[in-house]
Amino acid sequence: MTPQDYALLDALNDWRDTATIERYGIPHLKDYGSTLIMPESVLDRILICAQHSKIQSVEELVKETQWDEARLYGDQ
Repeated sequence: MTPQDYALLDALNDWRDTATIERYGIPHLKDYGSTLIMPESVLDRILICAQHSKIQSVEELVKETQWDEARLYGDQ
């Protein structure tokens, strides 16, 4: 992975933590983790797509990841 990939991974992990806290609260983050908001498989897919510049819009995020919450969180 490149430094840019690691930076994106860090940013996505920070965002997942924040989104989990906002939606479910700190106890859920501690008990279940940030995968409540975005599963690891979606995170991995976003990283792969970013390496190939495949996601430029929410619609492309939906198409590439099949993530249930893409339309809700995709513009953040």
